[in-house]
This record gives sequence, C-alpha cells and structure tokens, in this order.
Amino acid sequence: MSEKVVTRFAPSPTGYLHIGGARTALFSWLLARHSGGEFLLRIEDTDLARSTAESTQSVFEDLRWLGLKWDNPQPMMQSQRVDIYNAIIADLLSRGLAYHAFETPLELDAQRKAAERARRHYIYKRPNLTDEQVAKFQAEGRPSVIRFVMPIKEYRFTDVVLGKEIVLGAEQVQDFIIRKTDGMPTFHFAVVVDDAEMGITHVLRGQEHLLNSVNHIALQEALGYPRPIYAHLPVILNTDGSKMSKRDRDKKVRHHASLAQELEKDRRRPRRRRGHPH
Repeated sequence: MSEKVVTRFAPSPTGYLHIGGARTALFSWLLARHSGGEFLLRIEDTDLARSTAESTQSVFEDLRWLGLKWDNPQPMMQSQRVDIYNAIIADLLSRGLAYHAFETPLELDAQRKAAERARRHYIYKRPNLTDEQVAKFQAEGRPSVIRFVMPIKEYRFTDVVLGKEIVLGAEQVQDFIIRKTDGMPTFHFAVVVDDAEMGITHVLRGQEHLLNSVNHIALQEALGYPRPIYAHLPVILNTDGSKMSKRDRDKKVRHHASLAQELEKDRRRPRRRRGHPH
C-alpha cells in the first residue's frame, strides 16, 4: 500500500470491554501492524449519562491486558472536543446544510406509529417551519436537536469485508441528528469529524454500522473530508443464534478468558487414581 494505513479503536466507556469490541480492536491493531501503519485509540464519551471514568480506565487496562498497544500517547477524548464540534455545526447551519428540529419524542413516536399502521418504512420529513416559528420556539426555550440536511440521492460504497458494493436508494435516505438536546454531538457526527482529524484510512467495525456509513459519507462530502476504506465485520452471535449484546455480562473479555484459563488449569491438574477394589 502506498498510503500509510491508520486504523482506530473507538469504544464508548459505558461498561466493560465486550468480546465484539475486543475483536474490532484486534483486527484494527493487526492491520496497522501488518502494514507498518498506526493504531490509534479514541474514547467516545459523549453519552454524559452513561460514560464513566471507571469504564474508560477499564478500557485502557483491558487493551493492555490483550497486548494491543495504541500509538497516540494521549487517546482522543470526544468530551473534550465539544467546542470543535460546535464550530463545525455552526458552519453547516450557516450554509443551510443543517437546521434546528423541535419535535418532541412523543411527536416522533406518533410519526413512527403512523408509518407502521400504513405499513410503510418510516422516513423523517423536515417540517416546513417559518423563520418566525423557529424564533418563537427558541424564545420559549423549546428543546431542539440539530439535523443534517441529507442530500437526496443514491449512495454507493465498497465494503472490503463483504467484497461488494453497498447501494442505498434515494428513497431511503433522511435527515439525521448531529447534535442532541443536551448539546453533545451524536455518534454519526463526531465519528466523521474525528476520523478525518486523526487521518484514519481504514474503518473496521461491526456490520450493524453498515448502513450508517451512508450518513457518514454524506457528511464527509459536505465537509470536504476524504472517504476512508470501510470494512464491516460479521455480527457475533450467541450459541442460540441471537445477537450478542454488549450488556451480556458473561461476554466480558477478561471474565471469558479467566474461565478458559481455569478450565485449562483444571484439565492439566493431575488426577487422583482410584484405588482397586479388594
């Protein structure tokens, strides 16, 4: 490869390191080491209600325990970059590429249920608010999110794990939230900004993020960022075929490994021979 490969692992510190996360970290680390590139660490701690310093420290400890050393001396912390995100969002607002949306969770839920009753896929539609209505809502202090104006067109990108082109039709795209009511950026926004700033060339993540890539590509185009190579790893399943949840506590990496070590010790432990009957 002519371009230096730069990968990243970007966990949310809302609990322990999950087996799926460990797999993503390992594959990202291996790709960087195999190609002589860099493996960077980013902590996506914008969920103020659930992110904790203890979980962040646990991520560091688990990665060290796995032997996955990251190359940036100070891991990027998203919670320390809010001013940067806000400046970019302000630019999008000034260019008409983003807008304040004032629907309440109940109103959005009603829209989704109406779509279900009509047996159609729910697509968010931007309300046609006047400048006076927006000013009135803001003066009242009504909570709002900021949504990105998604260009209505067909999107295509190649996934190197699936080995095929992924296509999403224009009828399936919709404006999405880039800043929440608490003032923090969403995953969709912060990940695009940070990957560009960190110079990430290859994004490895689970297949549950496959179609999210379309949102990220649209933002990259609006912000003039390069598009990384995408590689979406298969979803890890439980033995019963269900999707493994991050909240399955028995899937904790070190817990799972400790059980395996105990079983191995038990296997190697000398067995006491039974006496012969008299």
